[in-house]
Amino acid sequence: TPSSSRRASSVTEAATYATRGPAHEVLEMTTVPLPPMGPGDVRVRMLAAPVNPSDVNIIEGKYPLPRAVPGVGGNEGVGEVVAA
Repeated sequence: TPSSSRRASSVTEAATYATRGPAHEVLEMTTVPLPPMGPGDVRVRMLAAPVNPSDVNIIEGKYPLPRAVPGVGGNEGVGEVVAA
């Protein structure tokens, strides 16, 4: 059932990059720990998340504001709230 597949987990899958470069070369799906929830936070199970041109610029290091490496791609998506 859908509810039984939503068991609590301390990890998730994410599109990550360990170095700068073309997104199709450096992005990989990896298991990453979920950050702890704080007051007012919600946890969202992502259903769809695109890699947009702004994500590609960040991954390639061309975005105006520097971002830390390694990083997780994606700034938007569609999902459902699973914890609050």
